[in-house]
Amino acid sequence: MIRRIVVTAAGVLLAAGCTPAEVATPVIRTGSDIRLPLDEYLLTDEQIQLISSAHTVLGRRCLARLGLRWPKPEPSAEAVPEPRNARRYYVLELDEARARGYRAARPQRPSVVGEEPDPEAVAAWTREGGCAVKASRALSVGGSGVDPQVLQLQTFSRMQTDARVHEANDRWSRCMRDAGYTYPDPETADSDPRWTQTPDATPVEIATATADVLCKQRTRLPDTMFAVETALQEEVVAQNRAGLLDVRATNQAALDRAGRILAAAERG
Repeated sequence: MIRRIVVTAAGVLLAAGCTPAEVATPVIRTGSDIRLPLDEYLLTDEQIQLISSAHTVLGRRCLARLGLRWPKPEPSAEAVPEPRNARRYYVLELDEARARGYRAARPQRPSVVGEEPDPEAVAAWTREGGCAVKASRALSVGGSGVDPQVLQLQTFSRMQTDARVHEANDRWSRCMRDAGYTYPDPETADSDPRWTQTPDATPVEIATATADVLCKQRTRLPDTMFAVETALQEEVVAQNRAGLLDVRATNQAALDRAGRILAAAERG
């Protein structure tokens, strides 16, 4: 409740025409600080993994009924979950910029090694109406047609075109120019093609990213982006409340089913 009151207050200040410098909250310093209204209608990485594990259990049962098997994967490394909105406003963490430039700090999901399934099992898994489809249907309870991920993409795009974000981008660009770097906005800095030419961050990339984060902090660009996008998402949630509540109920039903399936699988 407290977070929602603070967020709404930021939106009211922006709507009233206050400049970003006048918005006292929030202060965005990491991806974990970015908590948006649509987040509660999206599954977390851990929840997606839970449903995926249940899907695999159901798929293997389906194959077993056909006299086939799907080998159990052997993860080569432990996955480290990212904050939901990591890098939504590009690099924010000063320690990461100083250590890795614009490179993501956390590893991608682990590669999977182990025995390969035989071609007959692959065909039974992937064909139309096959075991993968049947497992998906068993976990699905239907939805409203409202996609919160699409809504998030739309609010992000609208936020980027907002005049207040343009003004904050201009201040950030001037700050970067004073530090010796010429970029119109953080996206351009983040996607500089020079950063893809080496396997590790170069001293130039690290220096650029460090200046980038310092300029974000000085101009409060991420704070402005967050306040504007929060207000946009609150509007979208109000306009799609019934559909989003249906999405949340659908997600919870799938999670409940997945939990029961995995518990039964553990009992044997």
